[in-house]
Parts: sequence; C-alpha cells; structure tokens
Amino acid sequence: MTSYAVLWQNGSGPPIWGRLELDLHGLWLHGGNRDQQVRIEIPYDEIVSVDREPSLRLGPCRAIRIHSRAAGALLVATIAGIATQSEIIARLQDALTTVSL
Repeated sequence: MTSYAVLWQNGSGPPIWGRLELDLHGLWLHGGNRDQQVRIEIPYDEIVSVDREPSLRLGPCRAIRIHSRAAGALLVATIAGIATQSEIIARLQDALTTVSL
C-alpha cells in the first residue's frame, strides 16, 4: 500500500486534510479532525476517469479530479506537489487499465 499526504474535497463539501492510499483493490481517502473523521473507499472499477487541468485548485494547491460512479467528483491536492500528483495519476491509470482488461 502506498500513502500520500493530501487535501481533498468531495463535491461542494469542505476541504479535508488527510491521506490517500492506493492498494491492489482501490483508492482510500482518510481525513478530518478530532471531532469528525471521514473515510471514502473507491474500488478501481468504480473510477470513471482521472484528470488534471491548470484551473483545478484546492486553495492555492493544484489538484487532480477523480470521477467515480458512487462518490462523484473528488478533488485531490498533494502536499508534496505536482510530481506526486503525476505519480498518483500514473498509478490510477495503470490500475484502471488493468481493471478494464
């Protein structure tokens, strides 16, 4: 399992600090604060697309958009920057290719 520090947002909800994990079966987002923890689990076969556009941002951070059937559109910004986003996109695209075979 690989883990990344991220800021993420589900739809029009508030941005949440946490982590994104990728394993053999899907993408997992964990985050929140002491009073409220949020966890979203998205199996790879539920992910429709992954994209990155210069205009996609969470606060000052560039973000990627992940479209899934169940969770809708999620924005994810990595703490480590654009290189880490490229790594996440590549891993998700590889997983999506494997799932669709």
